[in-house]
Amino acid sequence: MPRFRQLFSCLLMLCASIAAQAQMKWNQQYQTYIDQYKDLAIEQMLKYRIPASITLAQGLFESGAGKSDLSTRGNNHFGIKCHGWTGRTMNKDDDAANECFRAYDNPRQSYEDHSKFLAPVPALVGTALRRRRGIAVAGEAVALHDRPEFR
Repeated sequence: MPRFRQLFSCLLMLCASIAAQAQMKWNQQYQTYIDQYKDLAIEQMLKYRIPASITLAQGLFESGAGKSDLSTRGNNHFGIKCHGWTGRTMNKDDDAANECFRAYDNPRQSYEDHSKFLAPVPALVGTALRRRRGIAVAGEAVALHDRPEFR
């Protein structure tokens, strides 16, 4: 029985170590994204009064820390669909098959478009700010993206 406990303890420690390493790697991807795009988010905050934390949180979430197909091939960090867009596009399965998404020449254009996209809805962004409770602010900003009236 003692040998079984020893073996079980070693196995448990190995699993915990692997999980911790995966978590550190995932956190590093988030941190790398934040470090890379925080200045763009701050620039947009100063220009459009949308908190950089909301912009970064949505960009991080939508782009999978900059690793998604939309962000790597189309510089679209926010998953903004075409709807009236006359610029470059790319198609990808999302809510439906082969949907049209905006494509940009660089991430700066994506961040700028995201700000212009949210700027007409200051009341909803203001509501999110008044409810500033942890990540709920970012969650409400992400929810704005999915509302039909803002597509």
